[in-house]
Amino acid sequence: MNRFFKKSDLEIEKLIFDLEPNFWWSRRYEYPFALNFVEKDDIVLDCCCGTYHPFKFELVNRATEVYAMDLEAPCTHYEDSVKNLFNIIDKRFGKNEHSKLKSSELFGVHFSSDNITKLKYDSEQFDKIFCISSLEHMDTETIKSGLLEMKRVLKDSGTIVLTIDYPTLKPETLIGLVGEVGLKINGEYNYDLPTNAIESTYFGGKLNCYNMVLVK
Repeated sequence: MNRFFKKSDLEIEKLIFDLEPNFWWSRRYEYPFALNFVEKDDIVLDCCCGTYHPFKFELVNRATEVYAMDLEAPCTHYEDSVKNLFNIIDKRFGKNEHSKLKSSELFGVHFSSDNITKLKYDSEQFDKIFCISSLEHMDTETIKSGLLEMKRVLKDSGTIVLTIDYPTLKPETLIGLVGEVGLKINGEYNYDLPTNAIESTYFGGKLNCYNMVLVK
């Protein structure tokens, strides 16, 4: 951990839905990495969870209680909202793919339409917080505020699991912000780009992906 993902790392082809290798180029590695941290008694948060992304639904099968937040978090309390979510899933994964989602997975997530800079959760609420390929879409001050909020809602014994696209966000930048907010990198880290790093040009310029695990 605390390094770039490599082609030799565990890769999965499916997480509830089939993960097409171009669009999901990094998630096929990020998801198994992140799920390795989940324990059955955990209360977990999928931070910046997205809409159709399956990670939050899979967490229901592995943790005691699952929360997920995003500015565009889906709502599962109303029939129209569920239908809209199903349409979004089918548009991304294929016709009737939403049927692969169990009712327990769909309704087992506590969704919140929220801003990472002001989370609507109690202090020290979560055992594990996950933020997968999201921080690179934010400016430096938003990232810093988000890290402070994650720190606030994390239990003293908890863990934050991050994955980030590079070079959109550079490791040294994030390391600096982590130190500023009083979080610590868990274990050793190496941010030299290996020759066998996973990469993609699907979204334009070349991207790599790295992971970072934080504690208080």
